[in-house]
Amino acid sequence: MRYPYSCLRQYLQQPFSPEELILWLDTLGLSPQVIKSDPEDLVLEIETPANRPDLLSLIGLARAIAPFGRLTVQLPRCCFAEDLQEVFPVNIENIEDCLYYSCRVMRGVKVAPSPSALKDTVEKLGFRSSLNVVDLSNLVMAETGQPLHVFDLDRICKKITVRRAFSGEKIITLDGRQRLLDNDILVIADEEKSVALAGIMGGANSEVTNQTVNLLIESAVFSPGRIRRGSKKLGLSTEAALRFEKGIDPQTACFGLERLISLIKEMAGGHIGPVSWTGEREKKLSAVELDAEHLQTFLGSEIPGDFLTELFSQSGFSVTRKGNVYQVTIPSFRNDIQDEVDLIEEVAKYWTYERIPSCFPSVEIIPTPTSRQYLLLERIQDIMMRLGCTEVITSSLIPEDWEKFCPDKCIPIVNPLSQNASRLRSCLIPGLLEVVRFNLTRGRENMQLFELGTVYQYQESAEKLSLGLVVYRDKAFFTLKGIVESFFAECGIFSLEWKSSTGCLENLGQLVEIEWKKGKTGYLVLPGEKVLKFFDIGSAVAVGEIFVEGLEEQLFRIKKFVPPPRFPSSRRDFSFIFSENVVWPEVEKILRNLHLPVESIDVFDTYQGEKISPGCLSISFSVIFRHPERTLLAEEVEEFTRLIAKTLEENFSARIRQ
Repeated sequence: MRYPYSCLRQYLQQPFSPEELILWLDTLGLSPQVIKSDPEDLVLEIETPANRPDLLSLIGLARAIAPFGRLTVQLPRCCFAEDLQEVFPVNIENIEDCLYYSCRVMRGVKVAPSPSALKDTVEKLGFRSSLNVVDLSNLVMAETGQPLHVFDLDRICKKITVRRAFSGEKIITLDGRQRLLDNDILVIADEEKSVALAGIMGGANSEVTNQTVNLLIESAVFSPGRIRRGSKKLGLSTEAALRFEKGIDPQTACFGLERLISLIKEMAGGHIGPVSWTGEREKKLSAVELDAEHLQTFLGSEIPGDFLTELFSQSGFSVTRKGNVYQVTIPSFRNDIQDEVDLIEEVAKYWTYERIPSCFPSVEIIPTPTSRQYLLLERIQDIMMRLGCTEVITSSLIPEDWEKFCPDKCIPIVNPLSQNASRLRSCLIPGLLEVVRFNLTRGRENMQLFELGTVYQYQESAEKLSLGLVVYRDKAFFTLKGIVESFFAECGIFSLEWKSSTGCLENLGQLVEIEWKKGKTGYLVLPGEKVLKFFDIGSAVAVGEIFVEGLEEQLFRIKKFVPPPRFPSSRRDFSFIFSENVVWPEVEKILRNLHLPVESIDVFDTYQGEKISPGCLSISFSVIFRHPERTLLAEEVEEFTRLIAKTLEENFSARIRQ
């Protein structure tokens, strides 16, 4: 909504300048922005606080600035006489969805395009001009903050009911779009059909046109939560919904209806019926006590009593004083005032912060103990940065079409902010691939990235900490595997098992699972063409994820000094020809199970080519023998060598390469 200076002046009796208006709005923290400025007028926009729905109206803003210039707010008059007996029946199915609903019948109205003066005013306020009765309803909404709706009475059947929509119910709204509804959405319905989305937008089946003669005019107070939920679910945000979401005052609803009826009668004529209403029409006013001593303690400044009395009176509050205590009755349109501190804040704004002395508080700073969880994050971040990786942070909310690249079903958001944030992630991989795409489009290559973040398990409804990694460079998979091995080595874990698997991430590409202590502790993925095309990245990429929870004790394990070996080692190199389908971890496991004094086994070369038979693979590896208590004899090492050769021949049909 926009606030023209010329319109605002109509609700204040004393004159004030545009410059004063901007200064006052700045003092209130409303950040005014000038949209249009010319010798004739000034049009502003402001940042309305979430708890101040009254400021979404010209009268509300007039009340807010009145104390600065000691101005008097002047409400517009409502003058009309009822000359019909027709009462249109209304019903609310659930009072929690709709606190109050009212309407009036008008017959014989001359609906036509708006005159130029009304059209200019409505467009200054930020609305698109339409027919006169519709423009007047928008004008009254801008004046009072009360959204109103005008129906074609002849297209409404028998009575109005405020109810929840039926599952699968459909309605075509005024913007020409068909909306599919469910039980979370509130509608206005007659005996046959829905005629409007309550508090959001009217239906095309009850729209006012040039041929309309008879009107049904609605003014209501809907549940803020119900309107917000329906607006978000439908992806439909309107000026009316914005006001209902913040809360409407029943007294404003009554006044808004009377004001609109008066304006329509004045401009388009017609005969007026009595008001038909249901719900709670009166709102009990609350009272808050303000102690002058508390006020001085909070602000550090003594505020004169005359200033307080005048401030509350000009702001629409009723106030009585007993000694140092002010009994302040809060008007129904100020639902943001709940406690004494709210009144103190109100006083501070109008006394102005410049007049309040400032000083630094004297406090004792006590160090906050660091939690074990925070230390865990620091430890992992330190390891990854020492391994040459850069940390990134991605959103926990992901689009629905990323779910196919996650290992588990993602948790859907009931009321998502947008379609790009409709799921809680169950893994970190899609977000990391999106980071790679983002950087590639900006000329960045050779990336080694990690993210330490929370993932959400659908089945267990649990949050878990996970470490995601991605490498984009030549030989990315082997680089990533080396980083993972180094990370586990820092954790004191060396006995990892790597198993090729399709698993539940087959949409991503080739999957290698990481096992430790016979449990899955992570996986690496070489993305396939499908995912590379989806994220529009090259093939030089590898991603992985490590489940951190099972590693916590290892990361905090106390490291003990191990003295260097006292006795020399003996190294023997082997070169065997295996079947090309051999799995090296199985080979190494068999050799370890021989229980020889083996310190390490390392592969240093592999070969496939013309010099060996098709379907075979040559693997060259070294074995280092060392006994912890004595020097090994040459004869013993030779015996170990023969045993290894025999074992490989028996278990894998391997033969020594000549």
